[in-house]
Amino acid sequence: MIFLNLLKNLGKYMQNKFLIIAVFVLLLASGFFLVKYQNTLSIKNYVKDTNIIWSDEWESATINDEPTMLSIFPGSEFSFTFTDAKSIGFRVNTDDIENSTILFITIDGKTYALSNPNINDKRLSIVIPESKRKFKHEVNAKMYCIVGVSTCKVNISEIFLEEGSIITSEKKSEKKTIGILGDSLSLIELQNNYSASLADSFGYHLHNASYWGGTIGTDKGKFAAVSRYKKDLVKYKPDIVIIFLGINDVHYSSSPELFRRDYNQIVKGIKKDLPKTRILAVSILPGKDLDVNNDEIVAFNSIIKEIAQEQKINYVDATNWLNPDDYADQLHPNYKGEGSLAVKLRTYLIDHNIK
Repeated sequence: MIFLNLLKNLGKYMQNKFLIIAVFVLLLASGFFLVKYQNTLSIKNYVKDTNIIWSDEWESATINDEPTMLSIFPGSEFSFTFTDAKSIGFRVNTDDIENSTILFITIDGKTYALSNPNINDKRLSIVIPESKRKFKHEVNAKMYCIVGVSTCKVNISEIFLEEGSIITSEKKSEKKTIGILGDSLSLIELQNNYSASLADSFGYHLHNASYWGGTIGTDKGKFAAVSRYKKDLVKYKPDIVIIFLGINDVHYSSSPELFRRDYNQIVKGIKKDLPKTRILAVSILPGKDLDVNNDEIVAFNSIIKEIAQEQKINYVDATNWLNPDDYADQLHPNYKGEGSLAVKLRTYLIDHNIK
């Protein structure tokens, strides 16, 4: 009897053992296929996803048979949110070889900067911690460059997430836009230029239509604002326009009469096409030597002031805003000088209820 009971218990043990082995083998197989599946998860390029909010500067294009979003304007930005992703990747390209382009990508408050010389065909991949993959992640990106030194052509060809990730756009209040029509003074120092700092201080979008070496007129200069202000500025319907030009017209010994004609044409054109837009005409800076009595600068500033009065726009006298140590060279403000310009312009806008 005892022997029979032992046999029965042994049989049950063997059955359980085989069951345990079978379950173990099944788990191993499941794990293998799970790992195999995870390793072959489909990756999708979301660059053309309609939930991504691109500022108006970005245009859809095809480069080397690949869809891409392209912009040539400093201040261009895009944003979106995503969930259920292990990582996110970007592919960025520019033909800038002058180290004058930078793209900031901010995810959950942490900023990653892509700049020359490594921005050319640069890939950025960011791993999302497992504990945060179900959370909503916010992406914001801004691009700055020096137009004229380079072509400032930046394209985003890939935004990679695992297929099945959820990408959405957050409904946000419409940002106002500050438009800049300037020259190198409105481009140098990139994200630390007065234009970027000023826009950020108000939470506005920046549309920077400035050009290195830019002039008001076509008399003797190049990249004349009178020839491009409609397509480069008016098209984007800024709420505030800052015209910060003239020093290159002085440098090229342009005709004061033609300078007046072309400046007037720009102001009239903006007022006609954008009647609700506030316009600021900023004086020409005297430079590091603070030669406020320079006859040509005085003459051209007088023209700007007269046009502002005639057209009933704001004339901003910035001739005494900077000190010699605010300049990087005879003409261009340094980091400190650009910061001072931003503070002064912000104060002016607030004092004159322009915001």
